[in-house]
Amino acid sequence: INTSNLTVTDGLFLANAQINHWRFEVVYEFATEKSLSSLNLVTNLAPNYGLCSISPLSGTTSTLFDISCIDWVDDDAIKDWTVYAWTNDLSERTIIAYSTLSTFQI
Repeated sequence: INTSNLTVTDGLFLANAQINHWRFEVVYEFATEKSLSSLNLVTNLAPNYGLCSISPLSGTTSTLFDISCIDWVDDDAIKDWTVYAWTNDLSERTIIAYSTLSTFQI
């Protein structure tokens, strides 16, 4: 493969949730030389114990929804919140909102 990019989809991590230490390694071989490069990753565990609420519980595309997430515990801190929606295909989700605040409106 002739590329300078490494792309790993979330499916790899989701299918192997029991693994939290990852090493991606590439070996370059030339006629007389060999070179190696690697990248070590540690996946973050999911937060625990919290609750998220949404109000109102139903609406239309013009309805403003208030979302509040409280009491979540994460040793690595929570950097952002993402709201997903599913269509008729439950295997695919779409991001519909993103916030760095735990209480926000969409």
